[in-house]
Amino acid sequence: MKRSIYTKVFKLLSTILLVTGALSAPLSAKENRAQKLEEFGALIVNVLNERDAEAFCRQIDFNDLAMRAAKDIFDKKSEQSDYARGFNKSSAQICERVVANLEYAEGKTKFRGIVERDGQKRIVVRFDLGDSGFDYVEYRVKSLNNEYQIFDWYQLTTGQLVSETIGAMSKLMMDPNPGILKKLLDIKTIDKDLSSQMTTMFQAFRDKRFKDVLTAYESLPDPVKYSRIIITYAMAAANHSGDEAKYKGMLSVLAEHHSSDPSAAFMLVDYYYYQGDWDKVLASIDTLESRFGKDAMLELLKANVYWGNGDYLSLEQHAKNAIAMEPDFEDPYFTLAQGYIELEQFENATNIFDLLVNNFGYYFSKEEFAADPSFSIFVASQAFANWAHIHED
Repeated sequence: MKRSIYTKVFKLLSTILLVTGALSAPLSAKENRAQKLEEFGALIVNVLNERDAEAFCRQIDFNDLAMRAAKDIFDKKSEQSDYARGFNKSSAQICERVVANLEYAEGKTKFRGIVERDGQKRIVVRFDLGDSGFDYVEYRVKSLNNEYQIFDWYQLTTGQLVSETIGAMSKLMMDPNPGILKKLLDIKTIDKDLSSQMTTMFQAFRDKRFKDVLTAYESLPDPVKYSRIIITYAMAAANHSGDEAKYKGMLSVLAEHHSSDPSAAFMLVDYYYYQGDWDKVLASIDTLESRFGKDAMLELLKANVYWGNGDYLSLEQHAKNAIAMEPDFEDPYFTLAQGYIELEQFENATNIFDLLVNNFGYYFSKEEFAADPSFSIFVASQAFANWAHIHED
């Protein structure tokens, strides 16, 4: 498939490498468990990349997940069980939504390894969502008869385990009663007016009336307005509505009230980038790296930061790091080519564009480059003239 050149935009949202191989010696029990976990991680990624919602659902124990969520909402076991039964009925829709979001973004997932949190192994998967950014998910798994199944997961864009939020969120969508609101927002009293405002906001979100969500948000009082979960909803609504100014405004609110929260580091990368505060962007990326380890996406983010602040030699190094880690990851090639253009290493830039043509099926024309002012210095070079002549139709 041939695709024309486009400008890569650095934008994040509030998102496989098969690591098993032939072994020459018998595995210990510990090594065998590690291999099984890696194989299960590869399976998760494969079914998602194949857009197989049914197979993805089979990897999740939704009853276990629902019961964990229900315990944070209901005190009575009967109510917990009722909630879990209702939740299980929507499991197929949840899996279909995950797959549909990937398909819409023309995205893919990559297995990033195994990490340990609170004494338990988790499978890390990165969601690459094109222009919508990316996300990391840590899947908590359990073993039954030597077979693994997901029972909960941590999503970077929310900063919490799904079991800690999904039950309360679904309850809020259906019936934001005062008891739920007090528990979720950690406030002592909820009057009728506030309960009504919250009902309006969450019903609008459920119905995808995102501008109405933002209108309802503005009417909320302090401290409810600055609750992390409420800010997250407002940010999502601003993003879905396409209101970039509002989205940036919500990032500012998040930075003002939750900048010390490590789980907010991911979303605040956007804010600090918009502000041109490069040191804080890099500090946020370092926070992510300390949690997930070295990764091509994080190296690409660093390269984009150095693009923003004009340090093109550092851009070159980090873009090369990203390519070395994941040679099949296209975005760093574009960033590296742009860096070479800024450094006036035009022949190096043409070599990168050749790689994109030969390895990824891109098609570039002289007219497309000439029409983009950001490439004017490149188009005027002798290296471009020689290269464009070769690539003329």
